[in-house]
Amino acid sequence: MQDPKLINLGTGTARLTGTYSVEFHEENHYAHVKRANNDGTATYFPFNAAGPTASNRFENYSDSGVITYNALANTDTTVMLDGNGPFEDKRFSPLWLDHDLYNTSTGKIDLSGVPIGTLVHVTYDVKLIPTVSNEDVHIFFRFTAFGGYDLYVADTTMRQQSRTHHYSGTKTFFVINEDVQNDGASLMINAGCDTEIVPSFMMIALL
Repeated sequence: MQDPKLINLGTGTARLTGTYSVEFHEENHYAHVKRANNDGTATYFPFNAAGPTASNRFENYSDSGVITYNALANTDTTVMLDGNGPFEDKRFSPLWLDHDLYNTSTGKIDLSGVPIGTLVHVTYDVKLIPTVSNEDVHIFFRFTAFGGYDLYVADTTMRQQSRTHHYSGTKTFFVINEDVQNDGASLMINAGCDTEIVPSFMMIALL
């Protein structure tokens, strides 16, 4: 049902795929381009950063703790969240995307369909339990774009074996090209010893 607060600005422009027009929400103050498709449905394209069809939306993912995740020594390992934890929240998902921003099967941030130029802001929280004291750990986001590169968020030392070491942080990056858009990114760790990974949550926001 059409929101009565949406004002259609001017006459639509007809094309093969449908009729395009600009709409403005007089109460929430956002605008978007609307395509009235030939099959009777509508497609919305973000126009500014204030409303529910815009790009500044977010999703929270968390882990239930049912599965035990382990990273082998000196091995790049993806941090996985099963999406069944207490902080799971998709109420503010981008309405213009037809998929989740995080793939719980692969551990990858899924940016397919996110416009190039969008800022992606990720907040993560993870606990690591090493089997050996005084071993280094590196936490980073991995991209396959440009032949593959890593954005590091932590380089530190886990001081005590069998004790929980808590790491949280944020990272912001651009959907800079089609490779980032199509292949996304993964949060990973590399530890100097066998290490248990206890993921807590990850928030992915589009700005």
